[in-house]
Amino acid sequence: AGGDVRTGQGGNIYIQGGTVSLSGGTIAGGNAKDGGNIYSEVGFTLGDGMNIQGGTASGNGSGVYLKTGTLTLGKELSFTGNSGADIYLNSGATMALNAEGLTVATPIKVAAADGKIATNAATDLSACFESAVSGKQITWNESEQALYLQANP
Repeated sequence: AGGDVRTGQGGNIYIQGGTVSLSGGTIAGGNAKDGGNIYSEVGFTLGDGMNIQGGTASGNGSGVYLKTGTLTLGKELSFTGNSGADIYLNSGATMALNAEGLTVATPIKVAAADGKIATNAATDLSACFESAVSGKQITWNESEQALYLQANP
């Protein structure tokens, strides 16, 4: 298992810098203070075919915690069985979709510092998600202060 043993961040993967793109695999069962499965100091890409599952965090982001930069999501992703938010965006961190939109089998729960979900200025998350993929929608859950990317009911 990876992670930063000094800070307890990132149960499986701790990204400190550079250019990182993950695709076509499963990252599962991580446990950390923040970023149960993945903690990143910088923006990175979760590419096609990634499955982030079964993460736990005593703080934020059971699946992924992004401290700064932009998290770019590939087209086909799966987040299952994470104990809290699948994706947590720290204050100032943003999220973007690739040009193909997003296909998800289960809802992706996104939370952020102060309940503010930021998107990369170059990418209108709502328009990209809704127009690129039919049968999908974005909803806001007020009680959980989280955004859900999910299939239409």
